[in-house]
Amino acid sequence: MKKGLKGIVLVAASLGVFAMASSTTVNAASKTTLPKSYRGTWYIYGGSDTEDKVTAYAVAKLNLTNKKMGYKVYTTTKKQLTSLKWQLSAAFPTIYSKKVNNKKKVTYRVKARIDDSVTLMTLGKTKVNVKVLGKKVTALRLRADGTNVYAFRKPLRTHALSDITY
Repeated sequence: MKKGLKGIVLVAASLGVFAMASSTTVNAASKTTLPKSYRGTWYIYGGSDTEDKVTAYAVAKLNLTNKKMGYKVYTTTKKQLTSLKWQLSAAFPTIYSKKVNNKKKVTYRVKARIDDSVTLMTLGKTKVNVKVLGKKVTALRLRADGTNVYAFRKPLRTHALSDITY
């Protein structure tokens, strides 16, 4: 399996661990509600893998709400990332806390409701250059374990997980 698909599987597996660990719900109140501009559907490009002259692309669909985070992993053979075929999915309850740094940049810490002492990742928005579109686009930056992953509002073949070195 190539780096791109390995990357998407690694992210999915790590999020799956939190989904299993948080199967018991706790009635803890959310510290901060996630703003509407962060909520909704985001897409993470996992990369591509070519086998027998057929290229497969991996995409993770991230769904953020005030109370939970869910994701679904899809594959497709279409370069435009259409006709997505579902592979796996998971969801887990979350708590968000807001953090503002000295430069007034806002980020949100994501914690599992089952154990709110550990931050799973931080969310922030940033503008990134997308070569496919030829312009800068607002992206959701997910930072986990010191690695930035970028998500976009529609599936784009840019900033693949395979570009990240493990």
